[in-house]
Amino acid sequence: MLTFESEHNKKDAAYSLIKELAVNFRFRPGEHLSVPELSDRLHISATPVREALIQLYGERLVVAIPYRGFFAKAPDAAELEGIHEISRAILRYSIMTRRRQFERDGIPPALPFGRADGTEGDEERMAASTQARLIEHVFERIGSLSGQEEMISIVRNFNDRSHFIRVVDLEWRNLNIAASDEPMAIINALETGDASATLAHIDRHFDRMVRELPALAKEALSRAYKAQSGARHDGQTSRRR
Repeated sequence: MLTFESEHNKKDAAYSLIKELAVNFRFRPGEHLSVPELSDRLHISATPVREALIQLYGERLVVAIPYRGFFAKAPDAAELEGIHEISRAILRYSIMTRRRQFERDGIPPALPFGRADGTEGDEERMAASTQARLIEHVFERIGSLSGQEEMISIVRNFNDRSHFIRVVDLEWRNLNIAASDEPMAIINALETGDASATLAHIDRHFDRMVRELPALAKEALSRAYKAQSGARHDGQTSRRR
C-alpha cells in the first residue's frame, strides 16, 4: 500500500517532468495530453499525472477543454505580450518600492555564449538555456524586493511561460557580449542602488522583447513542430531496428 508521502512524491515527479516538457515545447502544439499515454511514458500512475496536469492548467502551461481533456499550448504572441507587460509592471514596482535589500548571492554567473561563425549546436542550445535561467533568476530576485509573495509567484510563472521564447531570442542573437551583458548590467545597477539605471535596463529589455515577440513566437512554433517531427522519425527508426 502506497503511503501519503510516496503518492505525494509521485505527483511532484509527474509535475516536474510534464512541466519540463511543456515549458520547453516538447509536445506538439495542440497535442492531446492523454493521461494514460503520459502515465505509460513517465512510468507513473494515472492519478499523479492527472493531478499534475490540473496544476499545470492552473499555471496556464497547458490547455484544458471540458469533456475533451488537456492539450499542449502553442506560442501565442498576444498572450506573451500581456504577461511581459504585467511582469514589467511588477518589476518596476519592486525596484521603486524596494522593501528588501537586493542580494546577489545564489544568482549563477554569466557564461560565454555563441560562436563567432554563428553556427549552432547542442552546446549553443545549452548555453542559451543557461543564460535564460540567469535572466529569470534576476527577474525573480527583483520581484522579491517587493516583499509580496503574490508578485513573486507571478514573476515565476512569467519565467516559466516565456522561457522557450527567451531561449529562441538568445540563440537568434548569438552574441558573446550582448547576451551576458544585459542581465549583468541589471545586477550591477541593483547593487549600486541606482533605481533609475535599473529601470532603464528593465525597460530596454522588455521593449526589445515585446517588439520581437511576433517573430519569436512564430520561430518557437516552427521549432516545436520540427522537434516533434524529429522525435517521430527517431521513434520509427528505432522500431524498424
